[in-house]
Amino acid sequence: MATDATSARWLAVHTHPQHEALATYHLRRQTYPVVFLHYFTEIRHARRKTTVLRPYFPRYIFAEINDNLPMAPIATTPGVAAIVKSGQEPLQVPKAVIQELSARADPDGLVAPLPARLRPLLAPGEEVSITSGPLQGFPGVVILDDGNRIRLNIKLLGRQIEATVEPGAVTALSPALRSAP
Repeated sequence: MATDATSARWLAVHTHPQHEALATYHLRRQTYPVVFLHYFTEIRHARRKTTVLRPYFPRYIFAEINDNLPMAPIATTPGVAAIVKSGQEPLQVPKAVIQELSARADPDGLVAPLPARLRPLLAPGEEVSITSGPLQGFPGVVILDDGNRIRLNIKLLGRQIEATVEPGAVTALSPALRSAP
């Protein structure tokens, strides 16, 4: 943080697309205090899951200026598109906001994930419909739901087969839609 509290101001800095980390690196090399928040998330593509690092505020970081660290070099730093302004003046971010954002992250700016939303477990014997994946549209009967995966019995080609699916890939059937005994 800055040594002179009276002249220190936090500014919002707009970066080029996907250049938040680059701008942060170069501003820190120039000794500017910077807040760049990011988090890990899981993405899916072509049936594969990959964990990636994403910015908490895409295309925005926060930099502190004071009498010893002027604003002008920020605008020409690699990765920076512009300093966010309100009219002709740079938009100042209140220190309380910066402190609150910094408190949510570790020293590297990594924000911990929010706790997973708990869902009720499906009971063994409960009838479900598969809503995504290669078995989409098939009905099944729950064998086991451990919270991470659901094992199902599925009637396929006149036989009962066992399949494992993710919780988001099934919906419980309402009593009106369940098959008759």
